[in-house]
Amino acid sequence: MSDAPDDARERASLVTLAVVARRAGVSVPTVSRVLNARPGVAEATRGRVVGELERAGYVVGHRRAPRLLDLVIPEVGSLYESAVVEAVQAAARSRGVSTVLTTSATGDWLAQVTGRTSGGVIAALHTVVDREVAWSRSTGTPLVLLEPVTRPPDGVTWVATDNRGGGRAAAEHLLSRGHRRIAYVSSIGGWPATERRAGVLGALHDAGLPDPERGGYVVDDVVAPGGVRPALEALLALPQPPTAVLASHDHLALMLLGAAHELGLVVPRDLSVMGFDDVHAAELVVPALTTMRQPLRELADAAVERALAPTATASPGAPLALPVRLVERASVAPA
Repeated sequence: MSDAPDDARERASLVTLAVVARRAGVSVPTVSRVLNARPGVAEATRGRVVGELERAGYVVGHRRAPRLLDLVIPEVGSLYESAVVEAVQAAARSRGVSTVLTTSATGDWLAQVTGRTSGGVIAALHTVVDREVAWSRSTGTPLVLLEPVTRPPDGVTWVATDNRGGGRAAAEHLLSRGHRRIAYVSSIGGWPATERRAGVLGALHDAGLPDPERGGYVVDDVVAPGGVRPALEALLALPQPPTAVLASHDHLALMLLGAAHELGLVVPRDLSVMGFDDVHAAELVVPALTTMRQPLRELADAAVERALAPTATASPGAPLALPVRLVERASVAPA
């Protein structure tokens, strides 16, 4: 009985790429691109060429290396972005997979990633465009969005926090401590920010409180750090100043703590401050920050799992929104 791998090698040596190209009805360069997992080939054409190559005994490179993942992130400048990178790298490392970090702020991330044959791409805090989706499908490279900035189109795999539910839970916690004059301050944009804001305002509306936007309790687009103190001063100058300030994310909440100290306020005696994310620094400041903990480990684990799934491109996973949970510390007191 002949050895099967030897038979495959013999068939491949007898069948040239020109023959495969003729059988598949394409050019030799197209066959070469498919064989070496290069982009620029329509998905239907790629499937036809792969079938002919495999029948001829070739080992096709379209099954990209599973031991490497690309992680794309705008930049690593905030506490939250650093936490996302750490969580994804840990999730990949637990599976024996290495990660290559690319920052899209430096230019076209797709051009940087295309030259590598990684098992998949995780794009964190990113907005996907048609060209990137088309590249993923044509090359068979799974593309998973983690906390996308805009709601992704149908057919794109994504994992995210339940930001609307988390915003509602944060506001409900302050309400449970007796606060009725609650300010919401934000310095982030995009879909997550919109969802958090909607959750906060929905909870305040359901509690029967006056419209916080009309009362001046909602401050959007705070430019950090220079705009944090003026924003807080404006809130404190209201006829009925807030007893609690809820920040759209922890980085902003930490700066609000600093601004409150500069203004001579004692948190939480004079003002309660609450954040969203639970970055590492939240438990190190004084007073330690009450916040909503994002399930970053679980999000990263789900993103890595989907990026390594061999069928992720052909059968995108259902959207996944994970719940947040309250972490009570010392920055919030009863009204």
